[in-house]
Amino acid sequence: AGLLALDPMPAGSRDELFAAWRTLFDRIAEHGPTVLVFEDIQWADEGMLDFIEELLDRVRNKPIYVLTLARPELHEHRPSWGANVRSVTAMKLDPLEPEQMAEMVRRTVPGIPEDAVMAISSRAEGIPLYAVETIRMLLDRDEIVATGDGSYGMKGRADNLAVPDTLHALIAARLDALGEVDRRVVQTAAVVGQSFTIDALAAISAERPDALREQLTALVRRQILQVDVDPRSPERGQYQFVQAVVREVAEGSLSRADRRALHVAAARYYESLGEDELAGVLASHYVEAYRATPAGREADALAAQARVSLRGAAERALSLHSYKQGLAYLEQALAVTSEREEMVALHERAVSAAAFVGLFDAAMKHARAVETLSRDAGDRLGLLRGLTAQASTHMGEHAERPAITLLRPALEAAKDLGATPEVVAAQAELGRALMIGGEPEEAITWCDRVLATPDAATDEQLTEVLITKGTALTNTTRVREGEVLLRGAMYVAEQRGYISAALRARNNLLGLIGSDDVAAAAEVLTEGYSIAERHGMLTWTYQFAHAALSQSFELGAWDAWIDVVDELDAPGFYGAWRTIQRAICLAFRGRLDDAYAGAAEARALAGTSSSQAVASLAGSEATIHLAAGDWDAVMPSARSGWEHVESVDDSVLAAVVAAVAANEISWAREAVHSLAGIPRPGRAADGRRASHACALAMLEGRWSDARDSYLAARRDLTGASAAFVLALLNVSVGARAAGQFPEASEAATSAEQFFQQVGAQAFVERYRAAFVPATIGVTREKSANSPAGIPTS
Repeated sequence: AGLLALDPMPAGSRDELFAAWRTLFDRIAEHGPTVLVFEDIQWADEGMLDFIEELLDRVRNKPIYVLTLARPELHEHRPSWGANVRSVTAMKLDPLEPEQMAEMVRRTVPGIPEDAVMAISSRAEGIPLYAVETIRMLLDRDEIVATGDGSYGMKGRADNLAVPDTLHALIAARLDALGEVDRRVVQTAAVVGQSFTIDALAAISAERPDALREQLTALVRRQILQVDVDPRSPERGQYQFVQAVVREVAEGSLSRADRRALHVAAARYYESLGEDELAGVLASHYVEAYRATPAGREADALAAQARVSLRGAAERALSLHSYKQGLAYLEQALAVTSEREEMVALHERAVSAAAFVGLFDAAMKHARAVETLSRDAGDRLGLLRGLTAQASTHMGEHAERPAITLLRPALEAAKDLGATPEVVAAQAELGRALMIGGEPEEAITWCDRVLATPDAATDEQLTEVLITKGTALTNTTRVREGEVLLRGAMYVAEQRGYISAALRARNNLLGLIGSDDVAAAAEVLTEGYSIAERHGMLTWTYQFAHAALSQSFELGAWDAWIDVVDELDAPGFYGAWRTIQRAICLAFRGRLDDAYAGAAEARALAGTSSSQAVASLAGSEATIHLAAGDWDAVMPSARSGWEHVESVDDSVLAAVVAAVAANEISWAREAVHSLAGIPRPGRAADGRRASHACALAMLEGRWSDARDSYLAARRDLTGASAAFVLALLNVSVGARAAGQFPEASEAATSAEQFFQQVGAQAFVERYRAAFVPATIGVTREKSANSPAGIPTS
């Protein structure tokens, strides 16, 4: 009902509303093909355009056909319309051929002489609007007249038609044909807006509504205006210009002094109504009045009024979660603001508005403006807010290194300021950046400083800091403490409605859950994805969908979630994640050229500012080298991977399995040593450790120990549903321990079944080829700094 303007817009975030509307059309489409038509979307607001694009992007697998009609003006305020949406056909209507235009004229005014048809068609130059406006002008001038039998006749000769050469001139000529009183009404109405009520027009023109009604009826008859009679329209009963260009030409024909006076009168009228939903209309009139005023005291006074109204319009838009519209109002307000403190406040508000919709370049521009203005004024707290805003923007792009580089010296310089809200906010952001950047101990220190000064932070901020601290603790020896903090923070966040914080805690718990049970982690991911999708939280939808893709790989369901992540088509960090996961599958399935190309593409997408992304990519590349049988290339990539805790497991696994194939005991020892001091609990983690112990024992020829470790690893990995890790263990044991203990034969068979099931039999054959009789039992010792076989880039 809110979408159709039948009821006021309900409470809730824009993402929630979008998700609800999208669900409605999704459900309708379940009953059969559904067609949605949006007409004249050049007049649509940003929210409507955003919704149409999101609808197209999110329901690709449903029989929904969306048709939008617009004039070229749409691309003036939305140049990227449709550019980032797949399955879109843009059809630009070229000018009609002369015969088509002539036929249109004949059917519009049947019966007029053929010479008139040809004259009108020629002057229209293939543009139907030109022809229609020409015909309307001739009707206004009584040069085309109805004959009473449904046809038309024409006075005078067709070759004497004074048709303007351009649409602007055509409309100006049409307006000039009006009487002085009617023309003044049209000009005043043009200042009021594209759509207006008779009461508004009467108040602004200082005329009685009854007197205006007769004039407006005549203008409707002349087809300059029309009345909205749609019973479902919120503007029912209002007058509208038939075409926006008519309004523009009418307003442009006013002198600057008249335009200024009418815009001021309009602003005063809407101000008197005291209706919050008119904040944007009010602001637009003050801005136009200011623009039409020469520099001086009057212009300064109008600028002040424009600032107040624009700030009110921005807050109104932001409260309705129309962030782009709110950002536009804030930037307009900045254009008429010269006072420093007010500029800083506007820039800070613009940072958050831009960040909500992922406009990180705009957010960074405003954050740097806060820094510059505050630094020039010697405002240290403002300076810290500007630097924190920049760091937060970097974090939004998964670039924690620049954030750390900004915040460490900023907090050092601000240590004499005490526990102000600005200092606490910077400390919290630095703690989060350090946690993601693989420096858990320092992250915990900064989190504790925030938690020691709770009065300087909001409750939601404190909950987020507890999540940061809990996550950092899980990357140290204090794993259980971290788990309790994360679970408690998730409970509090859910109870108090902090949905984003609750999802963040759930996401950060996945490492611990997956360390015990891969299948359980997959269930948590599915649930998290569902929650994020239901609330329209796109970033968290990306996060859970891509994590579910990786978890499905571990379970042996390599093709699960592929359609979902492809449909989401997430950018940047998530695009790299999707691409590298696909590259791993391609490598195991023998498509090595495609796999290496995918790895290079993933690096390009991820950039180099995210430690998480760089380390994860390194571990993934080690796995790709393993799948390719390029054992010497595995270790350099693996080393890069285990420099970051969250990437340790995959890097170590690849290194150990490669070490068995290459008879490189030094590799296995180095990989296992990298896990020292990280007592991650759980069956899957225990199974991995037992796998590493089995590999070392096989390389050292301790077959009894190898068998014991293998049986323990098989038990734990099976119980944890860690199918891929178990398959790699089985392929290495089946190849290396053949004839040494009876379970080796079972391991070989199990590995072959797994990789055949996922279409990766080529890997099994490549791995087994490494074990020629001459190398079994001959273990090489190589330098820990041996070069990579294939450089990563």
